[in-house]
Amino acid sequence: MPAGEIESPFAPVLNIDSAASLRVDCYVRGSVPPAITATIDDVVERLRDLDERDVIDDYRVTHWPPEYRSTAGSTGENGSSRDELVAEFERWAARKGHSLEPAFRRQAVPPSPFDTDSDEPRERVRVPVVALAISEVEEDATIADAIDTDAASIRGVVPYTERPSAERSRTYTVNDLLATVEANGNDVRPGTHQREGPTPLEGRQ
Repeated sequence: MPAGEIESPFAPVLNIDSAASLRVDCYVRGSVPPAITATIDDVVERLRDLDERDVIDDYRVTHWPPEYRSTAGSTGENGSSRDELVAEFERWAARKGHSLEPAFRRQAVPPSPFDTDSDEPRERVRVPVVALAISEVEEDATIADAIDTDAASIRGVVPYTERPSAERSRTYTVNDLLATVEANGNDVRPGTHQREGPTPLEGRQ
């Protein structure tokens, strides 16, 4: 698929090999108000359109994994717990010198007096209503194989925040990324398109 480097004063920066095969994983909350459902549906429709135009090679819509592993060890649809998934996103952000806050946030949860298994505080991972993870998938990997982290390499996550200085920061949203890609058609190259106004995709749980 045609690809390049998405970069502009108004767009997220994703360094992507021109021959890369890209998959977009769209993570959404399982239960949201009707107004937010409409917004998520819009994101999914835009991803479907990009897929049909071969701007991306594949996309998946997945609920965020459970916040905590159950005693049975249940995980999300990709086999990871929420903490493991967000930790993978955090490693990408750290490599790029970015931050996932405030869209993603870790908060300590004091131990419950009814929890006799441990008196250690737990950590709660707060996630956005919707987020996109862009992965480069090996050409000979099937969609099932691509679920394995060995077959897919994270190339970008939105929302994320750039902090070039202590006084300056910029958070890039799902809408920023989609608008940039859509503005450049099938040639995913530097663009300057920006939609005005706040986006509800920055909500957190």
